Amino acid sequence: MILIKNDIQKQNLCKFLYDIAKIVFGTVVISQVFKPPEFRIWIFISGLITTVVFFLFAYISDGKELQG
Repeated sequence: MILIKNDIQKQNLCKFLYDIAKIVFGTVVISQVFKPPEFRIWIFISGLITTVVFFLFAYISDGKELQG
């Protein structure tokens, strides 16, 4: 069963994953930085790890090579 059938679906999935990474970073990581009394290191680190995982999955799924 192929989930991604064409290039447009692949691009949409990658955009979605990039957006999820941005949302996680903005809500979890940045909110921890701006609320020092409520800062929890484990929330900060788990947010960073989740952001990196979504970003890397989107980057690998994108599969475009740089033309230089």
